Amino acid sequence: MEVLEWVCETIHFEDLQDVWIHVRVLPPKLCSWNAFAQIISGIGILLEVDWPSIFKSFYEVVRVKVSCKDRSKIPIERLLEMKEKLYIIFFSVEGAQQEQKN
Repeated sequence: MEVLEWVCETIHFEDLQDVWIHVRVLPPKLCSWNAFAQIISGIGILLEVDWPSIFKSFYEVVRVKVSCKDRSKIPIERLLEMKEKLYIIFFSVEGAQQEQKN
């Protein structure tokens, strides 16, 4: 059996969009890179955290940069379990109108 190098290119399905998201109602003790990555994992890939904005808002708003497939499908709120407790986390996308879905 011989293993050969793949020389053909595959066609990409879709490009990812980079968007800034505001995350609200997050307890200050959960403000860490790992917690943000866990929260954002259902939306897309965490790229960057705007740490100065967290301190300016006194941990009320966390601004994160996310790479996702479709920014219009980012939910307004999500129920998350972290450290054996349930939290309702609210999201808002910078520069976009989100639709409320029942």
